Amino acid sequence: MTRFLFALVCLLGAATVAWVAIGFLGTNLVALTATLLIAFVYGFGFLELRRFRADSARLARQLEIPPGDGDALERWLAELPAALRGAVRRTLDDIAPPLALTALTTCAGFLSLLLSRIVAIREFGVICAVGVVIALATALLLLPAALTLWPPRIPH
Repeated sequence: MTRFLFALVCLLGAATVAWVAIGFLGTNLVALTATLLIAFVYGFGFLELRRFRADSARLARQLEIPPGDGDALERWLAELPAALRGAVRRTLDDIAPPLALTALTTCAGFLSLLLSRIVAIREFGVICAVGVVIALATALLLLPAALTLWPPRIPH
């Protein structure tokens, strides 16, 4: 969403809440109080969305620079917004088990083709299962090693 559209939507929402509140002025104190509470929460939501958009933009800029490993990774994480640092750290630490589980379930699915009576289907299942294992090994072992040895060049 562009900045203009974001501002427009927020202003229209605030104007709607204000319009409803004005309609309750002097007529219904309970409804006016509820509307003012909604306006208060709406304001906090707007501020949180602004912060989220700024943090997301900073994360996107930071992702253009590969983090490397060891100390370089720690420095890269330190440059992230504090609100996102923990989530990014957990993602980096916890990515291997879901990758492995996904690969293993995919292998199991392809290996179930071994139950077929058609030879070509059985061979297809074995070839695909081996391919998934090779892709997993590449993602977890070869790719990080290659990125450490030959970091990508980022044009400035």
